[in-house]
Amino acid sequence: MRYKIPYVFSLVLVAVLGAGLLSCSKGATEPEGPGAGSGTTPLAFSPMAGWPVVAQSGTRGLVTSAQELQSYDISLLSAAVLAGNTYGIFNNDVLTYSTTAGEWGYENIRYWIPEAKYTFGAFAPYASTTSSGGKNISNGTVSNSGSATDPSITITDYITGKTNSFDARSEDLLYASYTRDNTYTSDYSAVPLQFNHLLACVSFYIRNTTDTDITHIDGIELVGHQYKCNIINVGISSAVLTPDSEVVDSGENYFDGEDRDGTAEVPFLPKAMTEEQFKSLFDCENLTVLPQTVFGKGVQLKFTIHYSNSSEFVVYTGNLGSIESIPAWEQGKKYRYNITISSENIYFQLVEVPWIEHEIEL
Repeated sequence: MRYKIPYVFSLVLVAVLGAGLLSCSKGATEPEGPGAGSGTTPLAFSPMAGWPVVAQSGTRGLVTSAQELQSYDISLLSAAVLAGNTYGIFNNDVLTYSTTAGEWGYENIRYWIPEAKYTFGAFAPYASTTSSGGKNISNGTVSNSGSATDPSITITDYITGKTNSFDARSEDLLYASYTRDNTYTSDYSAVPLQFNHLLACVSFYIRNTTDTDITHIDGIELVGHQYKCNIINVGISSAVLTPDSEVVDSGENYFDGEDRDGTAEVPFLPKAMTEEQFKSLFDCENLTVLPQTVFGKGVQLKFTIHYSNSSEFVVYTGNLGSIESIPAWEQGKKYRYNITISSENIYFQLVEVPWIEHEIEL
């Protein structure tokens, strides 16, 4: 039986979507549950996100509507405590949205257990241990590391902020947790899963203050940053990213390179661009990166400038690790590097900006 949950639009952006949930099996040491008949109200969920997410699968854009989010799945985890006993509710099961019915739903109905304390965790996109339907994490290995009463998943060798055999520039990860204690109350309303970003995001904008037109920029490279991590303890209370400090980008991979996919438009910068006329440096305007210390590290941005009045070119290198105004890329935050090319040098200014710079109501 497939139970359908009414979907409620929120004032904040509705978050990532999913596919049908699997039932969780009981272990030999688990207490016998109160039973499906102990409650009369089915569990329901209302996923939300305060910011749009950076799109998956190399589409590179910000997801800004519910319709765009309907291709994403949610890993759902939950346990309930009643009279000192813990009961498994969801263990990396899948929450989904039906575009035909216009409703959220999951398989195998669960009812609220009266007087129980619930803890929920949710991770998006769905962290499947299989590649069936292409719904698993494409750039990491997923394993179910928890039990039904202590649900948890682990993702090893997750990669972002780097391109190689796949496009990991715009991969985004979201996590939500929620606790409801019905010990002395009876709140059976939909669970509001408020998603936040697990990663950080950076963008680069450039302006030309010289008297010479720039025809194009290529050889774009970001090196020296950590791009590989393990995501552990993705459960009902936390999700922890542990970057691999031994793995940094050596500069063998480019965001844009020399029009590497044959479709990227190279930026053209006219003379005397003003402060308000920043131009995106990459075809990928938003790059998700692992939260990490940047100041004092060897993180460098490199690119080659080609000028219209000469066959000469200039290779610029900017040391992002020398900018102390923002010492680290922090989880859930977005940073913009404003780059100014003058006749003598290249200047970097780093500012924190909203993940999105305008409001969207659905």
